[in-house]
Amino acid sequence: MTAGTPTDRFLRMTNPSHATGPEIFAALAPAGLGVFRSGSDGKILEVNASYCKMLGYSREELLGRHFAEITHPDDVHKNIDGLHQLVAGEIPSYSVEKRYIRKDKTVVWASLFALLIKGDKDVPDTLFGFIEDITDRKRLENEKQAIKLHYQTLFNQLPDSVVLVDDNQKIIGFNEEALRTFEYTPEEMLRLRVTDFTIVHNEAQVLEIKR
Repeated sequence: MTAGTPTDRFLRMTNPSHATGPEIFAALAPAGLGVFRSGSDGKILEVNASYCKMLGYSREELLGRHFAEITHPDDVHKNIDGLHQLVAGEIPSYSVEKRYIRKDKTVVWASLFALLIKGDKDVPDTLFGFIEDITDRKRLENEKQAIKLHYQTLFNQLPDSVVLVDDNQKIIGFNEEALRTFEYTPEEMLRLRVTDFTIVHNEAQVLEIKR
C-alpha cells in the first residue's frame, strides 16, 4: 500500500491544518481502505466501516480500545516504535506490514500507513491510520517460500556436486555438496563463473538454467 491515496485526499482538503480530527476523518473515511483515528496514546477514537469489517468488530466494540489489544503480540512493537517516532516529530509518517487479531481470533495481515496531525494547546495530536488487507498476498508468499524450501532441501540431498549457471556462465546456485567439494563459501561461489574452475573440478555436474 502506498501513502498516495489517503494522503492525496487529505492534501486536497481546504486548510487541513485548521480542520478538526473528526472533520479530517470524515474526509478520509470513504477512502475504500480501513481507516481509524486515535489519540497519540494509541486509543481508538473513530473507525470506518471497512476497518470494522476487516477485523470483525462493531464500531462500538473498537472505540476506546488500544491498538495493542487487536494487534498480534509479535507485531505490537512495530506500532509502538512508529507511534513514538511520530509523536516525537522524528518522522512525518510510517508504513508497516503487521498482523491483526480479529474478533473470531483469526489473523489478518494488513499494510498500515499512519500519520500524525499535530494539535495545539487546545487541540490534541491525532493519529490517522489506513489499513489494507494483504492476507491473500502473504499466504501466496508463504506457499512459494515453502515450495522453495522443499526443493532446496531435495537439491541439497543430491549426492553429487551441482552448480547452476546463467547464460553468461555465472554461478547462480549450488548445493551443499558443491561447497564441500570445491571448498568455497557461499559468498565466494556466487562471485565465480564456470571458467574460474580448474580441471580439478571437472567432476562437477553443471546445469544451465535459461532465464
